[in-house]
This record gives sequence, C-alpha cells and structure tokens, in this order.
Amino acid sequence: MRDFDQDMSLVDAIFDQLLPSDSKVSRRGLEKYIVENTEKVAVILDGADEFSGKIERSPQGNLVMDVVCNKMMCNSCVVVTTRPHKVDTVSVFSQYSHVRVIGFGERSMLEFIGKFFQVKTFASGKEVHEHVFPKSEFKDKTEALEHDIKDIEAESAGSESNFEGSISKTKTAERKKSVDVFITTIFRSRDLLPMSFVPVILTMLCLLWGEAQKLPTRFTTLYQEMFHYFIQRWYEKSDDCTDSEEFEKGILWRLGEVALKCLFEGRLHFTAGELKSTVIIEQSRSIGFIKEETKRSKLRLVKQYSFFHMSFQEFCAAVYWTSLADVSDVKFMDYLHRVNSDNVESFEYVLLFCCGLSTLAASHILSHLVDICSSDVTDGKHCEFDLFHGCLG
Repeated sequence: MRDFDQDMSLVDAIFDQLLPSDSKVSRRGLEKYIVENTEKVAVILDGADEFSGKIERSPQGNLVMDVVCNKMMCNSCVVVTTRPHKVDTVSVFSQYSHVRVIGFGERSMLEFIGKFFQVKTFASGKEVHEHVFPKSEFKDKTEALEHDIKDIEAESAGSESNFEGSISKTKTAERKKSVDVFITTIFRSRDLLPMSFVPVILTMLCLLWGEAQKLPTRFTTLYQEMFHYFIQRWYEKSDDCTDSEEFEKGILWRLGEVALKCLFEGRLHFTAGELKSTVIIEQSRSIGFIKEETKRSKLRLVKQYSFFHMSFQEFCAAVYWTSLADVSDVKFMDYLHRVNSDNVESFEYVLLFCCGLSTLAASHILSHLVDICSSDVTDGKHCEFDLFHGCLG
C-alpha cells in the first residue's frame, strides 16, 4: 500500500504493481470481470501502515480506498494487513474481522535458540515457566545454573583426558547450561521476552549472549550494544582505518536524522538523496543496518532503503533526537511539540529510547506527556495511554 496514490483505482493498482507490461489483459476487461464476479474476487492490500494517504471513502468513488471502506465490492473478500502500531487506521471499520497473526511464538523461539547454539534445551514455554517460577526461586535457580557452568568449566580445564568424545560431551553440557541461563533471563524480562518473538532481534540476542554470556538489563542498553556489535564485526572484516568510536557516532547520527524525519512523516523508507551520502548508504548496507529495495511500481522505478527492523529505526531516531537536546532545546522541543494525544502511542519506543539515553530528554518528555493529558482532560477528552509499561528504557 505504500505504492498507492490516494486517487488510484483498484484496476490502476493491479496494472501498476501486478501485471507485466506486455499483458494482454485490458483495463476495461479486467474492470468488467471484477464488477461481474465480485464474490469470486479476493483483494489483499498489504501494509496499510505504510500508506501515505488517508483511509477514508472518496467522494468520486471507484478507488482502492472505497474497497477498503466497503463502499464497493461489498461481496468480495478483502484482507488488509498492517503492523500492530498502526492497527487503529483500519480497526475503525466494524465490518472487518480483526485477526492478530502471532506466528513466531514461544515454541518457535525455543527451537530457534536450540538450533542456533546446537543444543537441546526447553521444548516449550511451559517447561521454562516451571523451571524459573515462582519468582522467589528465580534468583537461586539462575545462580545454580551459573554455578554449574563454572564447575563444568573448571572440570574441563583440569581434565587430562584425551578422549575427544568426553571433551565434546563436556562442551555440549557446558553450552546447554549456558543456554538455559540465557532462556531463563529472557523469560524473566518483561522487555526482552516480547522482542524475542521477532526473529531478527532474537538472532542479535543470541549473538550477544554467545559473545559475552550476559544480556543488558536495560532496553536502551541492549540496542546500544547491538549497534556496537554490528560496527565491531564490520571493522574486523573491513580495511577502514578511521577511528571506530568516531565512526560509530557519525553513522548513528546521520542515520538517526533521516530515521526521525521519516517517523514523523509516517514513512519506513527513504531515498539515498535524503541521507545525502552514498558512502554512508554503502557502509550502512555493508554493516547490515539498512536494506535496499526497488519499488515494485512500473511507473516509478526507484531504489529506496529501510532499516532492517523498525525498532532499530526508532533507536537511531532517538539517538539523533536526544543529541539535539544537548545542542539546542529549541530544536529538541520543536519535534516534541509535534507529539500529541493522537500520535503519541506510535512514538512509544522512540520516547522510551530517548528517556533511556538522556535524563534531560526524559525530563522534557515526561513533562510534555503530563501536559498532553492535562490538555485532553480540560477539553473533555478521555485521556488514557500506558507508555513505557512502567519502564523508562
């Protein structure tokens, strides 16, 4: 849906995105078939959260939005997909059944971790919960697991056995206990567990654990370490001689400027021209921060870029935003005043990261949120949003 124009008809969209240029299907023929066979037609509109226009009925009719709004093709099956943070853009239409696709759940996550570290571990979320709960026993069990790891390491180091099988078993047992602690840590964190259901994030958690045998306790620190880990791995493979710390700050700031601009404009994609540096584009792609896509539209073949995950875009945006607070309160507040009761929930993670990165930013943000609530109450509006879930990143 990011490739739709507000005044595009369904037939226009099909020819624009789906049919080859040498297709023998005519526009009139396609339109006639759709009109006469609505019950046989299914329309799948992917990515409503990336649509730049408004989802509303059009006065002239016969547009894609009229299909979404049930003004036309009422007997057809219409499926609209969106990321969770923009579900409100389509949930206003009561005629739709609302379905949340879970997909990658606890069992998949545990299977993924087991394959990543090549060990057998917990088979289900129930097993994990039985292992780590109740809360009062969690600390003791975690310490016991960590103690077991140290014992195995000591035995392995002091052993004079030359049997490869015995050594292999020791290493496997050692790795299994380490992975058990890793899983326990994730399940006991209200921040890490939800993020672990995103495969790309879970991969990074596995990489960090394999590197340091520990995970950050703060949400913001986790992303800082992820960013640093990406940079260091890239440096080990590249011939770049620049100062790594300065390079890290520079690339994060440049990406963050574009990331914040796109978020306020409701976009997840940007062009090379917006970043204003082909070098940064290539370095960011090589490191793995961003990915390149070509718009499917045959009308405008354009290369565009997006972050490998939206939460990483939000982190980069927060780094840039908080840096403005150190330079100029005016610039920082210019962005903050654009956050209101209508869009505040879509900025949840950006604001969370800002609070975790800077106490000054946190002070401004919390004051602004109080002002939003106060203003809504004064205007007679119902004010209810639960940002941060009790955590400031």
